Amino acid sequence: MDRVENAGYRYVFEPRAQVQWDLRPTLWSTFKRFVVYSRNNIRAGLFRQWQSTILVRYGVLVILALAALAIEPRWIWFVIALWLLMLSARAAVSIRRNRVCYPASFLQNLARGAMVMSLLAVLDAAAIIGSLQWLLLDCFRWSRKAPVEAGNGA
Repeated sequence: MDRVENAGYRYVFEPRAQVQWDLRPTLWSTFKRFVVYSRNNIRAGLFRQWQSTILVRYGVLVILALAALAIEPRWIWFVIALWLLMLSARAAVSIRRNRVCYPASFLQNLARGAMVMSLLAVLDAAAIIGSLQWLLLDCFRWSRKAPVEAGNGA
């Protein structure tokens, strides 16, 4: 879509447009799919559109967890509560954003919230693993190959 936009084609945003997107049948297959998406997203130069926010959020949580463990290990529950609060807030935003397309009662939305929270946790883990795969398999490989390739072309 970025290439279409950059090529100068006309496009419009349609706020009433609806897109249906089906998840994989299991959390494990969804996780695996999003690990691939994450790695390829970085390869395409789109790190700032997805992974950067996730990595910053989890980086802060890791720093807080390490501080809690160093100062008072019982404070780790505070960090876990912050993580659950973050997932809850993101799930609530998602449910609110889709309330017109998928109307539901308060109790149905609570159940959806639990499902969305678990899905977000899986997708976040996949984004982190995919980012690490890119770092270990692509980034370092490119940095090692660059001088060799430059030397062969001389």
